[in-house]
Amino acid sequence: MTTEGFNLNQDYRPPPWPEDFGKRLEGLKRQTRLRWKEFAARLGVTDREVLQWRRGNRRPSRTSYLAIMALARDLPGGYDLMAGEAGYGDANADADEPADQDGDAAGHD
Repeated sequence: MTTEGFNLNQDYRPPPWPEDFGKRLEGLKRQTRLRWKEFAARLGVTDREVLQWRRGNRRPSRTSYLAIMALARDLPGGYDLMAGEAGYGDANADADEPADQDGDAAGHD
């Protein structure tokens, strides 16, 4: 493959955003065993911001995405989970957390 004539700023196209990013994020959070507010603090954002990512309303900034991947890298299987190469973890792990109107864990404990 040649890179002749390739301008990274103009020609690079990122891969499509994963539709199941919210599920991947929930799986990562379960692996940390943190509450949503603590999980968000580890990423340097608010729990409301994380809730927007989980619902698919917003995407993390580059800085936030790098923080997510750094956290994932530090957990056994976390990177594979975020890369879409592993399951989402124990679906019942958040059963004790309050649900919002959509039935999701509230995201703000």
